[in-house]
Amino acid sequence: MQTNALISVIVPVYNIENYIAQTVQSILAQTYPHLEILLIDDGSVDKSGEICDAFAKQDERVRVIHKTNGGVSRARNEGLRLAKGEWIAFADGDDILHPTMYEKLAAQMQTGADISFCRFRRTYADGSALDFHEKRLGALAQTPWDISLIVKDNHFTLKDKFFVNNIYGSVWRSLFKREWIEKYALRFFEDVSIKEDRLFMLAYLTHCERAGMVDEYLYDYRTERTGSALTVLANESDKLYRIGQENMRYFKAIVAQNAHYTEQEKQTLIFYEEYEIWFNLVSNILRYSPSYRKAFKGYQKDEFFKRILKNTTMKWLFSQGEPKRRIVVIALFKCKLWGLVRLLSKLKK
Repeated sequence: MQTNALISVIVPVYNIENYIAQTVQSILAQTYPHLEILLIDDGSVDKSGEICDAFAKQDERVRVIHKTNGGVSRARNEGLRLAKGEWIAFADGDDILHPTMYEKLAAQMQTGADISFCRFRRTYADGSALDFHEKRLGALAQTPWDISLIVKDNHFTLKDKFFVNNIYGSVWRSLFKREWIEKYALRFFEDVSIKEDRLFMLAYLTHCERAGMVDEYLYDYRTERTGSALTVLANESDKLYRIGQENMRYFKAIVAQNAHYTEQEKQTLIFYEEYEIWFNLVSNILRYSPSYRKAFKGYQKDEFFKRILKNTTMKWLFSQGEPKRRIVVIALFKCKLWGLVRLLSKLKK
């Protein structure tokens, strides 16, 4: 494996003038020197585009593409179309990369890994941070495609799944082979604006045999930024719900193509994904939407909501080792005590 392989870092940019400079600076400061940085200005109406252009004038590794607004998936796909590197990386334009991140991810790829990961840290608006700790990273390196399924032993609970599950929902702390992306025609679904990275990652992992793991916190993920997709869409709960359903349609299609899973395992995986979509939708509406009471009254009649809520029993949650906080949220929701759930949902995860 080449030690001087070019990494193409794709960064969607949309109205993040207060953050993008710090993100780009953290990429330029990487100890791995062989980079091209593709800043995809997705029709920003603030000074984000100007800031990107200034970096391009300062450093020849930076390329700026200005386009009309089309969403993060379309921006990433444009980056994939233009990328020249052997390896592909993604970064969100409001996050921070630690200086050795790409050097260490590249070292894992050089050992023959099909994909490499590092750990990440959630950072909040008040300056606090939370190290996000997934379990079973060693086992994941051996069977990366088994990333979100209950494994054959009896010790992998739903609680564990939700920790591990974040790996295939975070393209920004991973390094990919561009050869594989092109071979399997992998792209982001442009009509999905929430969790679109999960679908891309799941499709990529379907083809992986070995993952490289860097057991260090090398990526700072900014959460709950004002103007982010979730905070905006949560005020449009019906739209967020439709996006979740569309996301699920693609998810089922990808799982169906995975030769590693039995049919029973596929159905189990689909149920957990539906449950997570339901729970995350509930949580985000409660945290951000001013009209959450009206939304939930409508959803009480929805067949998908009714089915998931019915199947998510307290006995089942306890048997799966779910976190107590999540169990309390669901119990209050079942009792329609939405105001209390809202208070609990606003607490940091």
